[in-house]
Formats: sequence, C-alpha cells, structure tokens
Amino acid sequence: MEAVKVMKSCTDVIEIAKHEIQILKQLRRLDPNTSHVVRFNSFFFNMEDICLSFEFLDMDLDTYISEMSPCKTCLPLPEVRHITEQLVTALHHLKTIGIIHMDIKPANVMIVDHHEKPLQVKLVDFGGAQMSGNIDFETCIFTQVYSSPEVLLESEMNEALDMWSLGVTAFELAVGTVLFPYNRCNSIINSIVKILGQPPDHVLDKGQQTEEFFNRRTNDHPRWTIKTAEEDGTSEKEEDFSCFDDVVGMLLVQQEHATGLDLFMDLIKNMLQVDPNQRITPMEALQHPFFTVKEETVKELEATSKEPCVENIQLRNYAVDQLEKPEHVPPETIVSQENPAEVQPDNSGEDQLNDGFQTEDNTLDYICFVNTLRTVGDALALPKRTEKFDWFGWF
Repeated sequence: MEAVKVMKSCTDVIEIAKHEIQILKQLRRLDPNTSHVVRFNSFFFNMEDICLSFEFLDMDLDTYISEMSPCKTCLPLPEVRHITEQLVTALHHLKTIGIIHMDIKPANVMIVDHHEKPLQVKLVDFGGAQMSGNIDFETCIFTQVYSSPEVLLESEMNEALDMWSLGVTAFELAVGTVLFPYNRCNSIINSIVKILGQPPDHVLDKGQQTEEFFNRRTNDHPRWTIKTAEEDGTSEKEEDFSCFDDVVGMLLVQQEHATGLDLFMDLIKNMLQVDPNQRITPMEALQHPFFTVKEETVKELEATSKEPCVENIQLRNYAVDQLEKPEHVPPETIVSQENPAEVQPDNSGEDQLNDGFQTEDNTLDYICFVNTLRTVGDALALPKRTEKFDWFGWF
C-alpha cells in the first residue's frame, strides 16, 4: 500500500514540486527505518497533476491523541520520551545530509502502526524543507506557533531551528496545549521573551523583521528592547504562561507522578534556548539523561496501562555510538557536518517537469490506478479537491 500526494498543475506548484522532489531524493540516502524519516517511493503524472508516492503510514500524532485518548489531551511521559527520542534521531540523520525540515509539529509526525507498542514514528511532509547553508526564505513553509525566534524574525537560520520546533512539540505532547497559542507573530515573540528571555543581539541584528517587534537603542546593551503593546498596536491580554516557572507548573500538573520529569524539563529548556548557538544539538540530545531513565519504568507503564485512554508501551534505547554515520549513506556521499551545503542537487527528473508532463514509463498504469480511485471517490460522494495540494489518503 502507498500514500499519494497530488499536486495540481499550475506554475507556482511546478516549482514547489521540483524543490520537494529534490529534497526527497536526498532523503533516499537514509535508511527510512533507522532514521525515522518517511520513505519516498517515486513521482509520476496523472494528466497534468504531479503525484508523489510514499510508504503507507497509520495516523499523525494529533489524530492519535484525539482518537486514541479521548479523555486526555496529552500522552504519558514514557510515551513522550520514546517519541521524542525517535524524532531527535531523525534530526541527527537529517543533519548528516544537510537537510532542515522547517515545519516540525504533531501533524507532521506519523505513527507507523498505532496497534504496535512501543509506537514507531516517522517525520513526514518535506514540502518546505531546505538545504542547510542555502535557505531560501521565500520557499520556506513553517507554522508560526512552532517556529523559533530566528525564523519569526527572518534572521540567520540553520538546523537548530528544527530542535526548537521539536521542543515545542514535545511540550505539547506532554501537556496537551500549545506553548505559544497565539495567531499573531508579535504575541508569540512577546511570549517567548517573557518565558525564555530575549534573543541575543547577534540574532536581532540580522533579523529582517526585528524592527517590527523591537526598538533599537544606541550605545546600550542589549541594543534592542521589545515593543510594548501600545507600540506594536496590540491590546494587552492575559498570558497563558508568564515565565518558565508557569511552564514547569503545568508539566507538574499533567505528569505529576512521572519518572524523570525533572530531566524532561531540563531537556525542554535546552531545546528552547533563544540563542540558536546555545541550543542543544541532536547528538547532545541523544545523550541527555532523560532518554536513559529506567527506574520504575515497568511500574510506571503498568500504572498508565490501567487508565482507559492510555495503552501500555515499552521503552527501547538507541545506541548513540551507532548514529555517527547512517548505514545506508554511501561513503562518497557523506556530507561534512561542518559544510553540509556541499550536497550536490540531483537534477534528474526536472526535464519531465518542464516538458508538458510527458513520461514514458508506467504513466498509463498510474493514470488508470488514480482514475480508479477518483471513480470510487465519486461513488462514495467524497469531497472534491479545492486546494493546490491533495492527498488521496492512506490506501
């Protein structure tokens, strides 16, 4: 079984499709099982639509929490630990080939099979991913509430931005609420400053949007001060969290008896450093003691399994020393972590995207296959596509 992402034919989507296919071809250098990254099969054409084929997966984390745990909005900490460790592993492998995901959030993390425990997850949706050292902000796709300060400010960016997004995601899995639940960018930045502190001057100095949210001062340190609600044109409102102690308090409420909660809070704080140069790296995170917690694990899992909305799971450690080099990356294509931008793009397949969507291999079979799906969809009165991108679903 496969999952097919359908991209409607129009000029801007053609360029987006080219970019995504290039990224997905780079992902083929990783083992999709050990790297916890979705397996990309191929791309093909149905009439003038571009179709991307992926491995079949079960459901995203948002759906899992809402459908599998209807009486709770968060996951037990052992399950959060296991999922977070896999996603940190994914970030480690992405870093070795110089790819930045840009949009890590629960909706972009898929469970392989929710019936199997412990849960196995994979990172999906690389439509807005970028090559490290060659980030084009115009083609970036990100979700503001999960985005790091340097992204919101359009400052200098690197793979550290993914670690921030993972930290916000891990907090949401453990607490059941978004850390920065605001629609406006200035409200998110205000909340970041209140809870975690102001980004350093070297981040603010390079931000294209810094002056939208901060005032510059001369001959002072720091050189920037955040604008008041009156200055940025927003009305004052009560904050969900006014400091990091509030965040800790919410974690204590939701995970009161969890083993290793203090270690989890320490990991989150290191993931959410406002200075990307001080933020924890994937390799450092994999060695964090939160992922080696073993005391009372069995008792903890037995206790959570008795709750009606949480199924029993087991933990499995990842051997950090085996992650230094992905098994399936050929030696000649290993990218230096000091200069990941050395990855040479694979231009094969671009001609097909430029010549009227003509292809010689397997086109007829895929067209029949996809048209059959559409016929079934019509018979079942499924909703029609209205957006530029559409998934036929996991079939």
